[in-house]
Amino acid sequence: AIAGETLAEAQKHVEQNLGVALQPGGTHDVFATHNALLGLEDGLYLEAIATNPDAAQPQRPRWFDLDR
Repeated sequence: AIAGETLAEAQKHVEQNLGVALQPGGTHDVFATHNALLGLEDGLYLEAIATNPDAAQPQRPRWFDLDR
């Protein structure tokens, strides 16, 4: 996973450095995050992830230390 302060920032970083477009992902409601994805091989994927500003504050710390 590539974390960013915003999803647009994380997605742009991946796309510029790898030269490929990410696809819209979804949300993780429990952690109040959202993502964009790059499908790889055998069910693996690269995920650009960030806090979701439209989601309620989660009841637990977010993945990837996104609260800091």
